[in-house]
Amino acid sequence: MKLKGTKKLTAQMDSFLRPFGVKSLLGKDFAYYPVTEQVQFTIVMEERADRIFAQFIAETFQYKVKDMFLLSLLHEVGHHLTLEDFEDDELDREWKHKSKIEWEIDDTNYDEKLMEYFNLPSEYAATAWAVSYMRDHEKELFRRWRVMLEHFRHFYNVNAVSWS
Repeated sequence: MKLKGTKKLTAQMDSFLRPFGVKSLLGKDFAYYPVTEQVQFTIVMEERADRIFAQFIAETFQYKVKDMFLLSLLHEVGHHLTLEDFEDDELDREWKHKSKIEWEIDDTNYDEKLMEYFNLPSEYAATAWAVSYMRDHEKELFRRWRVMLEHFRHFYNVNAVSWS
């Protein structure tokens, strides 16, 4: 099924992300691409991973996530804004560690491996930035986010996909 309105949705997301100096890319998961300075977002949520991520954030940062999609998006922005805090060799080692986690993860160790992933230095830094930004700019951020959510609702309606 070809989705309608992806260019418009991406353009709206670009507008939302512009203040952070990144562009958007619609994909299968959340990600950050440093070479192109793009934040990839998804229209499919991963409930189990989101639950574990919310638990990690609550325990680590004493923050109750109000919108997991927005926090995940800002986490990727956090990679963009904290990337310079890390040396290239440190990022290379971490990339290898991430690959090892992805290779080893399965249903029996999923929660444990995700927690290991969330605690990697650049992942932790990106999450810390996102949580801090959400705390410090909550009112203005959620005002802007409500506008973005209307674009998502329209996208879901045009494609006859359930919103919830």
